[in-house]
Amino acid sequence: MPTFRHGRGTYVLIDQYNLTPYFREANKASTVDTAETSAFGTFDKTFVVGMREGRITVSGMFDGTTAAVDEVLNTILGQEAAVNVTYAPEGLAEGRHVYLCQSEETSHETTATISDVVGVTAELQGTGGVHSGVSLHDFSTLETATGNTSTGVDNGASTALGGRGILQVTTNTRDAGSIAVKIQDSPNNSTWSDLVTFTSTAFGVRDSQYGEVTGTVDQYLRALWTVTGGTTGSYEFAVSFARNNV
Repeated sequence: MPTFRHGRGTYVLIDQYNLTPYFREANKASTVDTAETSAFGTFDKTFVVGMREGRITVSGMFDGTTAAVDEVLNTILGQEAAVNVTYAPEGLAEGRHVYLCQSEETSHETTATISDVVGVTAELQGTGGVHSGVSLHDFSTLETATGNTSTGVDNGASTALGGRGILQVTTNTRDAGSIAVKIQDSPNNSTWSDLVTFTSTAFGVRDSQYGEVTGTVDQYLRALWTVTGGTTGSYEFAVSFARNNV
């Protein structure tokens, strides 16, 4: 039977910011170039596929306060460094489908009308593509101690072409210490090996990191986090991974 999701569960994370509360609509679009191979003596055009392209567009409600949607989108527009984007149309529970990419913001618009709240839209052009992946940590769970994904996320089989992972720490109220996050893989959901190791994130700091791997990615994936130091406060973070398929 089909599994349908309501759009209200969507998340949009851009670098270390959870901008979900500001948006009403998000869209992922992928296209591929084609080159014509038609020749004399044929009646129908023929083509071969070329390079792929992906982008994510978002729209919603304007907020001009510090660290809110307008300031974040203004800051990243035109900056040289790519930003990490996670678009989760069915939420960020463990195992849920996500789209992730590094991207450049190519447009940012603010629109005001007399009949509605002030609106904001942005387009995020994927650099290196927009990739389908899975969430490896339930974003709604605030972590205060060392742990890991309760059950490995099963891909059904291993893959051979590597992949990419993103960590986004959007809320960090820890009073001391740090959190170190890894993505691990396993052939049997029992014996685990480090796949992507992110740099430790210090207490009180929001963070965004990206890592790529090559070669075999085993059938099962999980996130593992190590909390060191501190007695109060918690970490809110998302971890996702996308396997390369070509």
